[in-house]
Amino acid sequence: ALACGYFLGGGLADRYPSRTVWGGLLGAAGVFVFLVPFIGWWANPFLVNIRVGDQAGPLLASLIIFFIPSLLLGMVSPFAVKFCVRDVSSVGNTTGRLYAVSAAGNILGTLLTAFLLINIVSVPYIFVLSGLVLAALALLVFIGEKKRALSLLCYLFFGVSVAASYQGVPGTFTPEPPQTVVFQQDSFYNQVTVLEDLPAGIRKLAFDGNYGQTGVYLSGDHASPYPTTDMMRLPLAFVPEMRRVLFLGCGGGVAPRNFHDDYPGLQVDVVEIDPL
Repeated sequence: ALACGYFLGGGLADRYPSRTVWGGLLGAAGVFVFLVPFIGWWANPFLVNIRVGDQAGPLLASLIIFFIPSLLLGMVSPFAVKFCVRDVSSVGNTTGRLYAVSAAGNILGTLLTAFLLINIVSVPYIFVLSGLVLAALALLVFIGEKKRALSLLCYLFFGVSVAASYQGVPGTFTPEPPQTVVFQQDSFYNQVTVLEDLPAGIRKLAFDGNYGQTGVYLSGDHASPYPTTDMMRLPLAFVPEMRRVLFLGCGGGVAPRNFHDDYPGLQVDVVEIDPL
């Protein structure tokens, strides 16, 4: 997508060296970046349902979700070179600086997203905010070019996007009553949600919109709402005098807790990759 964007953007920048066109590309990229979580919410289940396979599925999903915004962002770069070059003798220097800024932005964006933004803002809202930033840049271009109609379109987009975000962005798990969300945060690995069903007296742990990964009874009863937890006691049939047990993945910690409490003297080790 980027290769196609660079190629098409270069020809477009020579044919129509207009800042208005440049702003239009920025604005269009902003719209499609904003729509990434909405398109993904439709595309991913669709590809799973038609069973395209574990290899083709992610590839097709990436193409559907990211091709157009990446294409448009690729088309932006040649315009930046076009407008920054003042003299043919300085083309190399100007292009080098732009590539340097681009590479630094890639590194900074990757590190900020992985180590900061995901922990503060959910992944869908990162795309929403990125789309709004691009639209804001387009608005600055249109204001500088005194394009009122295009500026109004940007303002309209801001209004619609804020309204859509207020209604909820796909990818943020919202349960059906009587369940309520008591905790929700994105880690580097999952969207972690803790739900409570007070009428049933159950607290649940959900990953990425899955309705139940682990459950506990609020009464303190060690029984689990999910039979899979009880099935983990099956190894006792083979090693009744076990002394140590290792759990790969903690989940809600129900099985390690039960093993620790029900079998005195048993050493329980748990390995969990997700600190959240």
